[in-house]
Amino acid sequence: MRSASTEWIVSRAAVHRLALLAIAFLLATIPALTSAQGASPAATGEPTALEAMLARVPADLPGLDERSGTVIAFADIAAQLDAVGVEPPASRDDPGYAEWAAATGSLNLPRSASTTGTYEREDYGFDLSDVHQTFYVERPPFSLTLLQGEFDLDAVRGALETAGFTAVDVGGHELLSLRDANAVEFDGPVGFRMAGMNFAVILDDGTLAFSSSGEPLAAVMDVADGVAPSMLDFAGISELVAQAPPDLASAMLVIGLDLGGNLPPSLIGSTAVPDMSAMATEAASRGELPPVGLALLGNTVGGPLEVDDAPVELPPGTPDARAVAVLLMLTPELAEAAVPVIEERLETEESVESGEPFAVTFPERSVTAVPGTPVVTVDLALAPGVRPHVLTRMFFDRDLGFLAWW
Repeated sequence: MRSASTEWIVSRAAVHRLALLAIAFLLATIPALTSAQGASPAATGEPTALEAMLARVPADLPGLDERSGTVIAFADIAAQLDAVGVEPPASRDDPGYAEWAAATGSLNLPRSASTTGTYEREDYGFDLSDVHQTFYVERPPFSLTLLQGEFDLDAVRGALETAGFTAVDVGGHELLSLRDANAVEFDGPVGFRMAGMNFAVILDDGTLAFSSSGEPLAAVMDVADGVAPSMLDFAGISELVAQAPPDLASAMLVIGLDLGGNLPPSLIGSTAVPDMSAMATEAASRGELPPVGLALLGNTVGGPLEVDDAPVELPPGTPDARAVAVLLMLTPELAEAAVPVIEERLETEESVESGEPFAVTFPERSVTAVPGTPVVTVDLALAPGVRPHVLTRMFFDRDLGFLAWW
């Protein structure tokens, strides 16, 4: 992250209040902007794959008490495979498995899948070759995973029954349960040993959903029944994802506080509730990045691909994957003010981890404030050898200096 000459000693309580205040401010101010625009893909045509998944995820997630540090991630396996002309393998012994693994290696797949590389068909009744889109929310012990695809649902039910799942009632909904909420047991199939797949449900539309406890799945079913709001019903989130590129392959949603950086001096050791509007005005006036409320970090579909360090020949016209960030600011004016700050940092600063200038990692850059909205889009071409999920890696390394605002 951007270095500073002073090592700040931070009040954790002040940081948490800042996160909550930022979200509250956004939820209070963005709805009017969103309804005034009314131009999301979901409103004007078919929803994107990301929007369709968000529409299944509850806005309120029981058991998730702390949003900061939560991983919220989406992957569109089908779109990525289609873009690079790779077919799903029949098994790990399929000659095309290596290309499939290379094509999906930069996607933010659920931990329950990435732990072993795939779901085992004999254990679950399906594997990743059946999955089109994934979405998961995780902050241990909390875990929620949704999978969309083409499944043999009878095979899935049979496999879950064989694994020991039994029917339970949670919140008036019938779910399948393997063990108690958040319990871990190191017996049985690898993917079932951790808590993330303790509870399961198959939605009417064929979506598979797993969770560490029953209440989140009951909330998923409330959303499916139309009696509870989804994440997409949050105006701030719908505004953000409406500006995501249509060829998105993978993405994480993070609250702006988790982008990291240095706290404003007024918050160092402070227990007072900060004034977000004043902070935003001060940041803009001194040429710093105004506060970011929410962010989408991801990449688009495409190549190049390598297997054993050798390039894979892709169909003519295959697009090059790009790194993308979409930022939700507090106002359209602050979105405009953020553009030159991000542009300058990308041009002049460097990675703390590698020492590589951002301008070398991202040789072509486009930073745009979407007119009339509080949204900034950042589109980045990748230098040879840079993996498409570079922004995800930089996020976990706390190395996104060009997006740090506090």
